[in-house]
Amino acid sequence: MTDWRDIPMAEINWLGLRGEIGRSAMALRRLAIVLYDRHPVEPYYMGCWSEMTLGQVADLGRRDLMRHNGFGDITLAALQRVIDLAAAGKLPVANGPAPDALRPTGGVV
Repeated sequence: MTDWRDIPMAEINWLGLRGEIGRSAMALRRLAIVLYDRHPVEPYYMGCWSEMTLGQVADLGRRDLMRHNGFGDITLAALQRVIDLAAAGKLPVANGPAPDALRPTGGVV
């Protein structure tokens, strides 16, 4: 299993997280991926986390995170939930298995 700190922000399945963390997933998605190639990425705005990992974003700290566009207490709580899901190995990532993917039961055949 990959360490939660090494998960690239751009590879998190934000649409899959909507059921878990609600509309805050879209606010986090806007910061994590570049939606339009024609605009340069600016600090604290859309796409500014696209080259970062979950651990690097977590290391920014509450004060710096709250400076990001569209980021508030609810989004901060959603990011904490994302970190908790990642640490538990249940975070949906792009091109990865679903969080509820079937696994071997360990039973004898």
